Amino acid sequence: MIILFECPQSLLQDLKHVHGANLISTTLFDAFVTQTQHTFVFITDRSTSDCNRLTDTYCKNTAHFFTTYNDLTADLKQHQITPTVAFINDINMIRMLRFRTLNQFNFPVIGLIHSLGTPSAFQHLQTVFPLLQSNDSFICPSHNTQQTLINCGLPVSYSTVIGYGIDTNLFKPSDNKHSLRQQLHLPTNKTLMLLVTRINPYLKMDITPLLRQLPTLIKQVPDLTLCIVGNIQNKHYHEQLVHFITELNIEDHVHWVTEPEQMHTYYQCADFFVSLSDAPGETFGLTIMEAMACGLPVIINDYAGYKKKVFMFLLLEE
Repeated sequence: MIILFECPQSLLQDLKHVHGANLISTTLFDAFVTQTQHTFVFITDRSTSDCNRLTDTYCKNTAHFFTTYNDLTADLKQHQITPTVAFINDINMIRMLRFRTLNQFNFPVIGLIHSLGTPSAFQHLQTVFPLLQSNDSFICPSHNTQQTLINCGLPVSYSTVIGYGIDTNLFKPSDNKHSLRQQLHLPTNKTLMLLVTRINPYLKMDITPLLRQLPTLIKQVPDLTLCIVGNIQNKHYHEQLVHFITELNIEDHVHWVTEPEQMHTYYQCADFFVSLSDAPGETFGLTIMEAMACGLPVIINDYAGYKKKVFMFLLLEE
C-alpha cells in the first residue's frame, strides 16, 4: 500500500514533548515511520530542503519519504507510485481532497478528529463536505463526536468511532507512591488530588471554579492538596490563577508542575483524579483513561466527549 500521511510542521517541532491530540498523532507517526510493510509518503508544510533532511533522518532503510504538496505530484511520478489511501491528523482535509480532485485520483481520505467545537472546525466541515466521496471517512474518538457530525449534516456512513488507546505498560498502578512523590518533590503526607490540563482557559477547562470550591473541600479534608500538572499556554491566565489562590489563602494546598516529564508518574503517586472540562470541543478525555489505568478514582463531568468514559474503560478492561 502507498499511504499519504499529512504531517504538519507543528507535529515535527518537538516529538519528545507532546500532549493531548498531538500525542495520538505522534504515536501514529512513530509507528508508521519505522514499519516497512507499506510505503508512507509524509506530506509536510516545510521547505523542500527540510523534507530531504527529514527523509535522511527518519526514513533510512525504508521506501518512505517526506515531501510538500507543491512537490507531491512530481514525487509520485518520480517514484512511479499511486496512492492507495490518505490519512489526515485533523478535521481539515481540504488540501488533500483538492489534491485528489485536481489529479483525478480515487483513493479514500481518512480524517482523525481531535477537537470539534470551535467555529473554525465547523467552517472546515462546511468546506470539506462537498468534496467527500463515498469511500472517505472521519474517525471519531467518541459517539458524542460522531453525533455532532451527524447533526451537522454528515451521513453516518462517513464516520466511524474508534476510541484512543493508552500504553498500559506505562500507565499502570504503582506501589511506590511515597518514593515517587519524593522524586517529584510532591508532598508525601497529603491527600493528593491530581488535575492534568493545559493552563489555558480556552482549550481545555477553566480551573477557577475548582479553586473556588477548594476551601470548602479543605474543611472536609484538611490535608487535601491540589496538584495542577500541565504546560502554561496562557501566562496572563496563570498569573490570575496564582493571584486568586492567594486571595483564597490556599497557597499551601495547591502545587504547580508546569514543565512535567514522565507524565505517568504523576498519576501513579496521586490519590484521585479530577477533570471538569468545559471545552465544547472535548472529544474524548485521554487523561481520564490514563488516570483510571493507573488505578485512580476519577471525578469528571458528564459533558461532551467525557460521556460514558467510565463505562468505556470497564469494557476495555473486560
